[in-house]
Amino acid sequence: MCNKIYSILIIYILVISLSGRQRVFAGKCGTPDLFHRLQELASSTEENSVIAAARTAVNRSSVPARTYLTDNFAIHYVMKGADKVLFTPEDTELINEVEGLYADLEKEFNEPELSLRIYAILDSLDVGHPRFIEKQGYYFEKAYTHYIGDLGMKIPEVNSSSFYFREAAIKNKYHIEIANIASTDSYWIGQEVYALTYPSGGIITDNDFLYTLRGGQLDTIRSSYTSVSPPLIINYATDWEKGIQVTAAHEYYHAIQYQYTPNPSSYHFWYELSAVGMEERLASDVNDYLQYLPDLFSKHASFSLNNQCFNCTETYGNGIFHVFLSSELGDDFDVSLWKSLNARNNIESAFNKLTDEYSVNLPDLYARYTQPLLFSQKSEDSPFFPFSDDLFLWPAIKTKTLTLDASAQLIFSLPSMTFEAVRLEGLSSLLVNKIEVENGEDLTLTFIYDGQSSEKRLKNNVVSFSFTMPEKAGTNNYLLFSNGAWDKTAKISITLVIDEGVVAFPNPYQSERDDKISFTRPLNADSLTSLFVYSEFGIPVKELNFLEENVTWDWNVRDDKGDVLSAGIYYYGPKAGPVKPFVIMNKNK
Repeated sequence: MCNKIYSILIIYILVISLSGRQRVFAGKCGTPDLFHRLQELASSTEENSVIAAARTAVNRSSVPARTYLTDNFAIHYVMKGADKVLFTPEDTELINEVEGLYADLEKEFNEPELSLRIYAILDSLDVGHPRFIEKQGYYFEKAYTHYIGDLGMKIPEVNSSSFYFREAAIKNKYHIEIANIASTDSYWIGQEVYALTYPSGGIITDNDFLYTLRGGQLDTIRSSYTSVSPPLIINYATDWEKGIQVTAAHEYYHAIQYQYTPNPSSYHFWYELSAVGMEERLASDVNDYLQYLPDLFSKHASFSLNNQCFNCTETYGNGIFHVFLSSELGDDFDVSLWKSLNARNNIESAFNKLTDEYSVNLPDLYARYTQPLLFSQKSEDSPFFPFSDDLFLWPAIKTKTLTLDASAQLIFSLPSMTFEAVRLEGLSSLLVNKIEVENGEDLTLTFIYDGQSSEKRLKNNVVSFSFTMPEKAGTNNYLLFSNGAWDKTAKISITLVIDEGVVAFPNPYQSERDDKISFTRPLNADSLTSLFVYSEFGIPVKELNFLEENVTWDWNVRDDKGDVLSAGIYYYGPKAGPVKPFVIMNKNK
């Protein structure tokens, strides 16, 4: 629902309904821009906080509003003028009633008396409210039920009066105002904004969602979702209920966030990222998040998950990380995180507390999160929950390609909390990889081949290892590098070499880290069933015999007498055949 300030994006979504697959036009969330607007006002006036500046940021209406009360909300709206609420065909009877009252009374009364009398008459006759307003109440109550009832989060404070319509506080009712947002402050003129959430309490949502389609983004988004055809188009200006679903889930979460970070001095990425994650939880049939993935998937190796660009579409695309954490840690994980943020509002410190509380490691979590992303646009069933149902809709991930003929090398940098996928082409049956890493303590490498994976944390600065290619590996083979460091850029050099002989891994062997050496043979060497290990002086110390069907053989690094081999250089190879060196690093002997 939130987006860059200049764009209305069109996306394709999957909806389980008779209408089939659909696209959505989206506007933007104004809350992050509002926060910085209030910061500017606070610094340029005598106000000393964003909360104090909030009242000065609204051009208050002189027209009174009618109020629709739900269990927890007071929803204020008007039926005339620039702020007139959206009417639908279901409101025909109400429209006729209102127009008749205005025609009868406007000659006798002026505003604000005119509207006050009409609202009093409507209420006395128990005349209902526009469908647009009733749906606002329904979806804000749904958000309240989940955030407050299910998760036990803090209840947003009720402001003394509404920001725009000057409506007095109603006990235990949070203010929702429905207005033309451009009317509330000239700052918003020309900006397509769905809603604003104020740090001091209160939400203003747009009165009609009627925005002009800017077609410049249409072809770009359409081309990113080639697997969805033919799509139906849903415009929030016409299918406004889906817009309200997303807006209520997103904006009321902002109201709750501000209860944990009162009068904040900064607005970090987790405000928007987590609000998008909650959209998917409460409005999963809309799949609004899909519109942000094309930007994210084209910049995943440069745009950090913890990038402080608060209103970049890539940040909203990273809302899928929130979905992932919910599946890994439980729906209430974000409660713990916002409790840790409190008045300090330090997101790095809060994540450290979160991972300690759940006994998890952030680099490992980040690596598991990135693995499913390589399977975007795959039509077959994916093993990767919670994204399984949507993966075939996702745009393709941008990858690097490394073509292997005799040898190849690739060098690149990977910023913190980003990932890079390297597609491998021209593979032999066996691939030997040498990877040199700087600042790679939190870097994870996952070798992915046809839906299977093998993972390795690159804790050392220089590592050398091998992968055995399965006999039917196919063509979807990747090296996935996931940098789970919070603020450290890793530098990576990959060297790939075809080796048709037997390969030992790890090499060197370190006893404090490793418990075995694995020998891998080429797939075409079925006749090779034995291997000899020699000392540096050529003396045999171990004969290894293997079954023909084995491709990889494990050895416990003991000689024929059962003793652990001493540190040193050794050689391995078939009897009377060529040998290769390997190194044992052993602290004990």
